[in-house]
Formats: sequence, C-alpha cells, structure tokens
Amino acid sequence: MKTHFHRPWLQHSCWLMLTLFATGCAALANSLIAAGTGAPSQAAANPSSCSGIELMGLYKNDMRPMAPLILWFAKVRNATSVTRIVTVGWTNLYAQEKIFRAEIGSGDIATLELTRQQPVERQPTNLRLIECQ
Repeated sequence: MKTHFHRPWLQHSCWLMLTLFATGCAALANSLIAAGTGAPSQAAANPSSCSGIELMGLYKNDMRPMAPLILWFAKVRNATSVTRIVTVGWTNLYAQEKIFRAEIGSGDIATLELTRQQPVERQPTNLRLIECQ
C-alpha cells in the first residue's frame, strides 16, 4: 500500500529528516567502530596535544514557550595548569561540519554555545575535540 501525502513539502521534510538521522547514526557508528578496532583517533595521534582537556558533554537549553529557540551547549574542562585554546567540532542539524574555538583558563570549565535552532528535537552530532594549543 502506497502512502499518499496531501502535502508534498511534508513528504520531502520526512525524507530529509530520515536522511539526516541516518547520517548522524552512520557517523556515530563509524566513530565507535574506529574506537573498537584500535584505529588512532585525532587525539590519540598526538596525545600531548589535548591531554588534560576533557569534553564533558552536550547540554540543551529549551527556551520554549518564551521564545521559539533551542540552544545547544558543550562543556569543556581544562584540568591543566596553563590556559589552552581549544577547537571543538560538531555536525549541525543540516549535516554541515562546524567548529568553535575558545580560550579556557587553567582549571576552568567553559560552556560553549554551539548552535541555536528552531524547535526541532535534533541535537548536534559527532561532538569532538579537534585541536588544543
């Protein structure tokens, strides 16, 4: 039985969301496979580069109903005794690779705003540390 859509834009939106979800899942699966097979990640290739920098996770601030926005934040901790410049990368809602660079003082926990989006329950994927100076 063929599904009939009365609104063609809805069919396209559903297809786009499924494609983006599959892309995010594939990226996560590839990173897990690389971690499981012992393939060196970027941080492992240069261990002194990001030693002492900890990516603490992804956090959401839902502004609804006051404003139609969802803010996504990443928390990064600098456990070293020097100030570091950290580059964080992620994949956004539209499958675009984005980066954010921040300076984090010694012993500080920085909250980095990754993206603002309309109320769509799709979090940034493939959150990772790219470079530490």
